[in-house]
Amino acid sequence: MRKGVFYRLAAAILLILGIICAVWAGSRLYEQAEEAKRMDDLRKEAGRRDVAFGITSADYPASSELEHWEEEIVPIDFSALRKVNPDIYAWITIPGTQIDYPILQKETGPQDYYLYHDVDGELSAGGSIYTENLNKKDFSDPNTVIYGHNMKDGTMFRELHRFREKDFFDRTAEIYIYTPGHRLTYQVFSAYESDDRHILKTFDFSDREEFVLYLEEALHPRSLNVMKRDGVTVTVEDKIITLSTCIGKDYARYLVQAVLKEDLSSEMSLNDR
Repeated sequence: MRKGVFYRLAAAILLILGIICAVWAGSRLYEQAEEAKRMDDLRKEAGRRDVAFGITSADYPASSELEHWEEEIVPIDFSALRKVNPDIYAWITIPGTQIDYPILQKETGPQDYYLYHDVDGELSAGGSIYTENLNKKDFSDPNTVIYGHNMKDGTMFRELHRFREKDFFDRTAEIYIYTPGHRLTYQVFSAYESDDRHILKTFDFSDREEFVLYLEEALHPRSLNVMKRDGVTVTVEDKIITLSTCIGKDYARYLVQAVLKEDLSSEMSLNDR
């Protein structure tokens, strides 16, 4: 009799736990769908659309033709984005991936705010793509570190892990960052697992000698799953970006690093209209 009661109680508990798990999973799927829809809406508000990537300075038009290219240089309506959230100051795109997001920065307050909040300032498991106020917003620092979650649904910086694949690494050489009036083109030179050190607080990039040592480590990482692009030169005169995301281990991060190769500017962008 007691055994029967025990089994019925255990079955009831398991059923309740199953219902709770199902409700949680359903809630999370709904939240992910809402977040995806919100991001699609934001892209529309920003005037985001497919752009002919790969434009080089040799392809840049004469001044008489410039008006036809302005929106291709900066295809982002930053004035519209600032109405959504004034902390939006740039946009990052990696062709061939889902990474096509605004970049945010809190000027004051907790610098991990956007780790847990979306572009509307609402609590969110996915957070946002962001930088800390240790970096300038014009990407003029020696190393600008950009953070994003490794989300299981493939959003945020999840697809950075595709750089582990040689074929993907070889064919995905460029990262584009847009700011009002500028399109910055970066060339990926390395991707690897690293520890969880806070890069900007650990290294003084204003010290040229320290930056040299850091670049040596970035170009020749002592790590597993290292991908490096041959023939790319990076010096202390260059500006680099470091995209950082989680691996699934608290003590490790996955980094994708790229060097600035071109800065195309437009005297008149969508922001200026």
